[in-house]
Amino acid sequence: MKRILFGLIILVTLSPAAFYFYNFNTGLSKNNSDWGSFGSYIGGTVGVLLSSLSFCVLAFTLYATVKYNNANRKIAISTFKNEKKSLNLQIKHQRNEFNLQLVKAYTESLSNLFHKKKYYRYSHDGIQKEEIKKDEFLDEILTEFIRIGKINPKSDFPSIATCALNSFRIRYDDECVILSSIEEILINEKDSEMKRHLNTIFTSGVNTEDVFWLRMFLFDCSKGYKEKIFAHKLFNATNRILDALPEHHKKRSEPE
Repeated sequence: MKRILFGLIILVTLSPAAFYFYNFNTGLSKNNSDWGSFGSYIGGTVGVLLSSLSFCVLAFTLYATVKYNNANRKIAISTFKNEKKSLNLQIKHQRNEFNLQLVKAYTESLSNLFHKKKYYRYSHDGIQKEEIKKDEFLDEILTEFIRIGKINPKSDFPSIATCALNSFRIRYDDECVILSSIEEILINEKDSEMKRHLNTIFTSGVNTEDVFWLRMFLFDCSKGYKEKIFAHKLFNATNRILDALPEHHKKRSEPE
């Protein structure tokens, strides 16, 4: 490029002089007016040509600069988009990992609370009789659930369950806080695959019947909880509980 430009300058500079001497070849004049005429000629030709050449060079330089800047701009935008995409993936991965660890920790804490919880048998007049093991509690409350369901066959599924639960005078204060935290994570998770994964961690880490009776406790004492878990499909009773009252089989997914 430099050689071409240098050649053009020489050509523009020498061509008018060569043309002048070709047409007015009278030798070197000693007359000042002749040299003045020659200078005017060179200034009027070479100067104009050099100005035109300078304009062309300037226009080409401007075009090259704009083209270069546009190319760099496209590269910068592409790099920014790739970095943004990479950053979003990193953020999503970190958020998923955080939620995984959080659900695991919450699930473990909830399981420990269920394991350490004390269950009692009460007489019909509400007097505490004796402490019972958790497995005994689950069997006895299921028996009570069936008994109440047969007495009140027209009652809805949650009402029967909460009546059975109330007969054992049990409370789930700390458990409610942890379960609500887990459910909040599940509800806010937009990725369906990730939500299934989180739900699998939760359901595999705790006894499903424990969670069912905990949710029945929330049904009874938390306003709007029923609509919340059915709206987000968080209800999960075991087949043992659902099969206890055959007339409620049709209400597996959304009890009234």
